[in-house]
Formats: sequence, structure tokens, C-alpha cells
Amino acid sequence: MEGHLTRTLSTLLLLLFSACSPQNAWIHRKVCSDCARFNSTQLIYCSQSSYSGIEVQFLKGEFGIIGSLNVYAYSIQTPTLLFRIEDETYSFEGIVMEGGQKLQLPPEATDLLIQALLDGHKVQIFMGQFYTELEANKKLKAAQFAF
Repeated sequence: MEGHLTRTLSTLLLLLFSACSPQNAWIHRKVCSDCARFNSTQLIYCSQSSYSGIEVQFLKGEFGIIGSLNVYAYSIQTPTLLFRIEDETYSFEGIVMEGGQKLQLPPEATDLLIQALLDGHKVQIFMGQFYTELEANKKLKAAQFAF
């Protein structure tokens, strides 16, 4: 019984960690409800490191598009973040959400990030000790942020 439980747990962990592997870094989800105004779509770039990585999320609904960054190892100490796109660096101040592990991006940062990815640029994001590098891929291009 214990061996079966161990194999099952190992399989579940493997599936969990492989769901956000580099080749599957972008996840696209739709949420539909009986009331259309509550429908939304989410586009997530999974963190490549649970210790120092950043998960990037875009949520689109009737309210527009909201961008946010999530970290898992520590609380966010400063709301300052940097985007490096090509040879340019952009600085923004986000809003740290309750719980301290999610930062909402200002609209201009969300717009810049989406446009850079649609234009095919690599984007590096720095926030304190956290870091991630985003790349557009076929899944992202197919979604075209028209999610």
C-alpha cells in the first residue's frame, strides 16, 4: 500500500512540475459562467524557479486586462520592478496585494509587456531578489492577447 501511495504521489508531483516546464511555460485558461459579464480569460507564464522566479499573469474580462506578478518563496519587499526589453530598461511601481506575494502591475506596465511580447521581444523582469525572462511562443502568438 505504501509503495503504491509513493508512486501515485511521485506521478502527481511530476505532472505538477512538468505542467509549467519551459516548453509549456504559457498556460491559457477560459472561465465561463452563466452570466457573460463574469466570463474571463487568463494567460499565465509559469515561474521557472519556485525560489527566485516570478509567475506572470494576465486576466481579461469586461474590466479590461489586469497584469500581475506572483512569487512563492518570500513576500515582496518593494513594489519597484524593472523590465528589460532589448537594450531599454523601464521602471514601474506596482501595488503589493494582501498576503504580500502578488503584485498588480500598473496599466502602462501591462500594456508595455504585452506589446513587447507580441512584437517578439524577450522581456526580463526584475523585482528585488526575484527574476524571470519571458519569451513569446506559438501558444502565446495564437492567443494574441485577444483572450
